[in-house]
Amino acid sequence: MKKLIITLSLFSLLVFGGCTKSFLDVRSYDDLVGNEFWKDRNDVEMYMQGLFYDFRATTTSSIFLAATGDFRAAPVLFAHPSLPDDLKAYKMFSLLRTNDLDEIYNYYNISEYDYLPAFPKRDFARFDLVKRWSGFYQIIQKANIAVVEINKEGGPDLSERERKQYTAEAVFVRNLCYFFLVRVFGDVPYYTEAYFDKVIGRTNMLEVLANIDKDMSEYYKDLPWTYSNNAQVGSRAQRGGAIALMMHTNMWLAGFSESKKDEYYQRTITLGDELLNENQNAYGLVNIDNIETVFQGRSKEGLFEITQNSNFSGEVFNRTLTFAQMVKSRRVSTTAQIFYSIVKYDIGYMNKLYPLNEPDKRKALWFNGDMDPSIPNNPTYFDCKKFHTKAQLAINDLVPNNNQIVFRLPDCILLQAEAYANLNQPGPAYEKLMVIRNRAEASALNSAMSLDELKDAIWFERSRELFGESHYFFDLVRTKKATNPAYTTNPILSSDFAKGAWTWPIDRSALLNNPEMVLNTFWNN
Repeated sequence: MKKLIITLSLFSLLVFGGCTKSFLDVRSYDDLVGNEFWKDRNDVEMYMQGLFYDFRATTTSSIFLAATGDFRAAPVLFAHPSLPDDLKAYKMFSLLRTNDLDEIYNYYNISEYDYLPAFPKRDFARFDLVKRWSGFYQIIQKANIAVVEINKEGGPDLSERERKQYTAEAVFVRNLCYFFLVRVFGDVPYYTEAYFDKVIGRTNMLEVLANIDKDMSEYYKDLPWTYSNNAQVGSRAQRGGAIALMMHTNMWLAGFSESKKDEYYQRTITLGDELLNENQNAYGLVNIDNIETVFQGRSKEGLFEITQNSNFSGEVFNRTLTFAQMVKSRRVSTTAQIFYSIVKYDIGYMNKLYPLNEPDKRKALWFNGDMDPSIPNNPTYFDCKKFHTKAQLAINDLVPNNNQIVFRLPDCILLQAEAYANLNQPGPAYEKLMVIRNRAEASALNSAMSLDELKDAIWFERSRELFGESHYFFDLVRTKKATNPAYTTNPILSSDFAKGAWTWPIDRSALLNNPEMVLNTFWNN
């Protein structure tokens, strides 16, 4: 395994190392791997493993996932005053709550961090990496090369099935990268050529999303529903993950395309039916009492996930910056029994998600302690154990070893429910919603509720079920609920939302040697 990690790391350096002249930070193929590559299946397999390895590095080497998906505009508080001085540096994350991204970068660049040994300036949160899109474009370029080289005449010695499957994997990865880019930056440059080194501007996000759906539609059926090799289940592209990507893409299209929204809602439902009814028993909901196995990875519930392995330093996330690490309570005093998590959620919000007097097994399985605000000092205590195994908790091992779930089955079931509700079909919407609530042994909901009440119930069920899985802010954006105080304690003004306040600043390096490029003008970038 160590040899494989070294190989992949060197391969990534070979493919993407060095400076470039293009704003996308890509290189021509002649400079990449030479003519001796792409000879057999081993070459292709190594290349594809490198593709997923680079995706993990791009998304987990900084606070990217938690910052963009979980904490932004969320009802969270950071850096309790009783924490040690070094952890007080986390006060900057409170700026995510108020969507003050300009101030984050003003704060991030000050020299205050120079005296914080636990958080050196260059390593602290790595907010600088969040606004750089070059990592995703390096992966896109690599995926584009794979599509061409796998299919060229005289290419690698593969069976027809292998050729199609590897091609579909590369297409999945490039479209996954584009989807991540759109959710964070809005309009982004789009291309699928393998040897791309042109100067181009940004493509309208709706066109990019439509291209994702069209591109995936052509290739996704060449992916297997699952793999016989358990190590590849969930961590490599499989058909369920591709369908989930298309479902999300269509829900984003519906959210920003008023005139065609019903078409996109219907496509989401159709894709969901295929996922649920034609998966050849590859996927299914895990019993609620065994829900921790989902986050360990490779479960029948996982459709695509980013893996980590604590036994190998090259296979772990920057775990001090993961959601799982920041919401787990730990002892912060060597002389007293004082426990705090780095991040705590507003107790009123938590009681809205998990009402005190209503049954829901997720409360006990995912959270320690009583979240009753009437208990003195209880609102200062927050302890989420959702991403830690029982074995870890038993020995007080608070360093998470969970996989990062990108798509899983309940996510898609609730997207279907949302699409049905938006097409004024409350019956099937309620049915899908109750599939998730029944699995959690949660209280039944009134089947005669109004359509608006049903839509709200589905929204909060997504927030409840997918807590900490990097969906919260993105759901706010695609539904336009980011401007509504009924759904976030930190709403964005409608006028600011229209100007791009939901996007992230783009690093100014994107302007280098590219007169066609413009930044997200709402931010100082």
